[in-house]
Amino acid sequence: MQHTYTARNALLPRLGFPTYADYLNSELWAEIRDAILDRDGRRCRLCNKQAHIVHHIDYAEQTMRGETLDALVSLCHSCHYDVEFTKDEKKRSLPQARLTYFKLCKSGIPKQDGYVRVVCTSCNNTAPKNSKLCGACKRKLKNKSKLKVCSQCNKNWAKAKSTMCRTCKKVAK
Repeated sequence: MQHTYTARNALLPRLGFPTYADYLNSELWAEIRDAILDRDGRRCRLCNKQAHIVHHIDYAEQTMRGETLDALVSLCHSCHYDVEFTKDEKKRSLPQARLTYFKLCKSGIPKQDGYVRVVCTSCNNTAPKNSKLCGACKRKLKNKSKLKVCSQCNKNWAKAKSTMCRTCKKVAK
């Protein structure tokens, strides 16, 4: 996983793009962007308003190539700004933006692949429930916060020990 904008920019020439702006103006990005907006129903993952922006949670090479789409999310302009910038309008670092995104998620960890996921306490990366090592930092997953999908709204996550969804207040499965 790419943890800095400098690392992302170093990856771009290997992908055939001199700058990030060139990447964002490419046919490759247009296809990836459309696939993510379609996957998310063109709705913001944070507030459910109409989304126009696809946000990179990380800049791993597989993500940049469109080989894996788990680290890309649809956001509206307002939520994207909140993720990318502090209240005093300073650009966040990649790790800060990633953490801010997960903090802003109305219902915890976004549903990425239909499976219960866990959070790495070292880097805040999400991983499938049965993972023993974090895919990003390769550390052993410990003190995992297990999550599950709400039986009513099927979009919201609740902590494993809770009995009610934080969003719709119905009993969680």
